Amino acid sequence: MRRAFTILMIATGLCLPITRKGVAAKGRERLRMDSGWKFTLGDPPNAEKPVFDDHTWRNIDLPHDWSIEGPWSEDNPSGSAGGYSSLGIGWYRKIFLAPDDFKGKRVYAEFDGVMNHADVWINGLKVDHNEYGYIGFECDLTPWLKFGKNNVLAVRVDNLKQASRWYTGSGIYRHVWLTVTDPVHVTHWGTYVTTPKVTGAAALVKIETTLENDSDAPAACHLTTRVLSPAGTPDGTSRSPAIIPPRAVLTVTQLIRVARPELWSLELPRLYRAVEEVRHDDKLTDTYQTPFGIRTLKFEVDHGFMLNGQRVVIKGVCLHHDLGALGAAAYEAGIERRLRILQGMGVNAVRLSHNPYSPEMLDLCDRLGILVFDEAFDKWYGFLPDGTGWKDDLKSFVQRDRNHPSVFIWSMGNEMTPHMYYPIGTRLYQAMSGFVHQYEPTRPVTAALHPVRNARGQRDAPLAALAQFMDVISMNYQAWFYPRDHRQHPSQVFLGSEIHPFQSNNLNKLGGSSDFSGNQWFGTQNYSTNKFFDYVAGQFVWAGFDYLGEAGPWPSKGSRHNLIDMAGFRKPFSYYWQSLYSNKPMVRIAVDNPAFYANPRKYGGANWNALSSHWNWPTSVKTLRVYTFTNAPGVELALNGKSLGEKSLKDYADRIISWDVPNQPGTLEAIAKEDGRPVATHEISTAGKAVGLALMPDRTHLDADGDNLAFVEVRLVDANGLVVPTAGTLVHFDISGPGTIVGVDNGDLDDAEPFESRQRETRRGRCLVIVKSTRESGNINLTARAGGFPEASVEFEAQSAPGIAALP
Repeated sequence: MRRAFTILMIATGLCLPITRKGVAAKGRERLRMDSGWKFTLGDPPNAEKPVFDDHTWRNIDLPHDWSIEGPWSEDNPSGSAGGYSSLGIGWYRKIFLAPDDFKGKRVYAEFDGVMNHADVWINGLKVDHNEYGYIGFECDLTPWLKFGKNNVLAVRVDNLKQASRWYTGSGIYRHVWLTVTDPVHVTHWGTYVTTPKVTGAAALVKIETTLENDSDAPAACHLTTRVLSPAGTPDGTSRSPAIIPPRAVLTVTQLIRVARPELWSLELPRLYRAVEEVRHDDKLTDTYQTPFGIRTLKFEVDHGFMLNGQRVVIKGVCLHHDLGALGAAAYEAGIERRLRILQGMGVNAVRLSHNPYSPEMLDLCDRLGILVFDEAFDKWYGFLPDGTGWKDDLKSFVQRDRNHPSVFIWSMGNEMTPHMYYPIGTRLYQAMSGFVHQYEPTRPVTAALHPVRNARGQRDAPLAALAQFMDVISMNYQAWFYPRDHRQHPSQVFLGSEIHPFQSNNLNKLGGSSDFSGNQWFGTQNYSTNKFFDYVAGQFVWAGFDYLGEAGPWPSKGSRHNLIDMAGFRKPFSYYWQSLYSNKPMVRIAVDNPAFYANPRKYGGANWNALSSHWNWPTSVKTLRVYTFTNAPGVELALNGKSLGEKSLKDYADRIISWDVPNQPGTLEAIAKEDGRPVATHEISTAGKAVGLALMPDRTHLDADGDNLAFVEVRLVDANGLVVPTAGTLVHFDISGPGTIVGVDNGDLDDAEPFESRQRETRRGRCLVIVKSTRESGNINLTARAGGFPEASVEFEAQSAPGIAALP
């Protein structure tokens, strides 16, 4: 058994060379292990054995989600919760060479996530089992490797049972890494960086590093840590001697003073790096890098949430982890696209609902300046206060994510019924909260409370008893009770962990909500005074994107009650939330779609979800209800150059200006005004006959790394380039060169076309095709064809780029 020790050292002035992350000449190698896998569905016997014949299995690269491939069926055991996706058992095998220079090293396979129950073998010997598909784990391969020969890594994935209340995906859906170190090295997730004192003049950086000695003799070593500024220049160094007993771990604490720190903020998300070198007997045995941010955070009942001493109102959305047509496969480019879309509408925070996300999500939020509500679990089924069911996973979750400056709060769970109604739930929360504070005391701990009902089933009951033990009280759909709850909990800050996006009395015939509460954002900001409530930190809208699962009746595959569809196309109502979240002047037109009333189910029973931003309507409709969303004081509306008048935002309690407009072809323009001058405009025009397709890629240069993506919006356009909002035009795709089509979508959750098809019908004149690079350089050509229209094409250039080293 490994023993643990701790020492503390203060910074010195020594400077040593730095090795590049990933491919250190000596020390640590971290190699991406995503390519060249074999895969099969089913459970063939003896598939873990090296001699097993897998030549009939599919060749695949990771990340891989087999559920997104289908078949989708009403009879699938995943049911509505999983979007009627396929489940089952799958096997993965990879053959790799362990070179002779691995001898004497420690070799680990690190899985960022496998859904769901995973068993791992190396050369026929079982080395690990992991239950919780949302958190990563590390397997020690060292004793069983054959050096200078091929080795067989085999993974059995059991996802026979729907594991969550939403779509999970199936398989090795995140990256896999091979880490090679010397026996004396930094342990897995072995650094913890905090900034206990921050002023404008200096910051004290505290680095706790856990070193491991995987040998039978004591190891006298030195740990040298350098802090590098956001520009990459040295900002301080500490060198600490340590003697690690055999087969033991030891934690070394170092303090480094950084002068004139550059703070991590939403506007300027500056990142430092702690670069560590471990030397044993004057030999470099390990190198390790940890990005971190210097910043302060605090919750105060009189100021809400404070970042670097300034109040920041949390303007967030909740997310599920799937990426639409890509399923659960964690492609960094897909995650980044979504985050940038959200930032464009004023979102500054995301709630990772309701489980640990991929490491890439956290890295991107650090780099983009987005706050993270980091959540460990959904329900607490099978959990006990003694740690049963949660302790190991919670420890891994916190250790993995604790160095990310974007993470501002830990959540222990979501809607923890029935536990939260009973004393055992209070004891369980106290045990989990205390456990987290033991490993990471710098951030508050919370859990998302479900609406509490009294004995008559009404929602005006006091909060659950465990609320009094929360550092911050997070509640789902309870904003209208904030004043009452504040009287009961006057010293605690509130945070809306979930609020509905669509309460508005002004949107006529609004459906889909039983809360009758008005817009819950107004529990955060009082627009009669234009001030934010001191004791409310902010909120998260449920949800930012449509997602797979929680689907409702077949043939729906997912939830459509959200601001952006699965293809990444913003719904008109998302601009209403932009008007609430963003300070940049904006205005947007939305038209009440008459089709809603003929088929409300298709739009989730809510006509806000059916709003359109076009001006092509049947002549049988004489008058259209139009809404303008703006953050300016007033809006003027004009039809074909003729003013329809000006209206003031203050006259509309829900901040949605409504108009009744004659259905006349032409151009409808909204002009947002402040002090009588235009500050933003938006117009929609009647489109003519469709004449062709337009391809709108989000990028035309790709890294030839087998992992980079381009998202191509396909538009059906008229002679003036206007989108023709006509559904049902089938578009076929062909691709040539070093690229593949990995997904198609149109945002219609009822569409039966497979996501991995090479064709898709347009909806509202648009669809989406996703192109992935291979590991070869060259030009990729994507061609789109639709009946009666000329071909359209776009070319991508795939080039080799310095980046993460990969194992063949």
